[in-house]
Amino acid sequence: MLLGLALLLAAADPVPQPAAQTLIQRLQQRFAADPAAAASFGRPAPQMGEAAWLIGTWEVSAVLEERGGPPASGTSVVAPALGGVWLEIRDNYSGGQQNVAYLGYSVAERRWIIAAVDGLANANRGTAEAWTGGRISFEGDQTFLGLPAHLRETIERHGIDDFTILAEELVGESWHRVAIRYYHRRPAGS
Repeated sequence: MLLGLALLLAAADPVPQPAAQTLIQRLQQRFAADPAAAASFGRPAPQMGEAAWLIGTWEVSAVLEERGGPPASGTSVVAPALGGVWLEIRDNYSGGQQNVAYLGYSVAERRWIIAAVDGLANANRGTAEAWTGGRISFEGDQTFLGLPAHLRETIERHGIDDFTILAEELVGESWHRVAIRYYHRRPAGS
């Protein structure tokens, strides 16, 4: 029966498939179709102004929910990177733990992106739609030390000199707090 079906399908006229294109060819088509959008690539998106308040040096206190013990403390420096297309967030904690994240708005994807790497060789990415009242939530499938997790990180501004980043994991159908980091702006000159 399967052999007969296979012979019948083989005899039918093949469905024409579009020619495969390389990434460069697809980009050329995109740029030709929308020259104004193409001209905006490589420049900071206007949306980056919504995150400019993050620029500066911050004292950080990080609390892991299930670890117990005292919070990890450290410093975070947020500065424009790559011509202001990204904000680089460089965290250094006591004990030598480090991570670097890049926060930016992708005009091509029409979304906020955060991409982070750390001293444990983890590399992850999350996306968010928009800032709403000093708050934004990034979500994505990530991997930590080889283990997968679906995480949400919410940045929330609590005033001129304070914000938090709450990390949560989706387990089943419920969000569970993993960690929270408290940021307080370091006074200028200290």
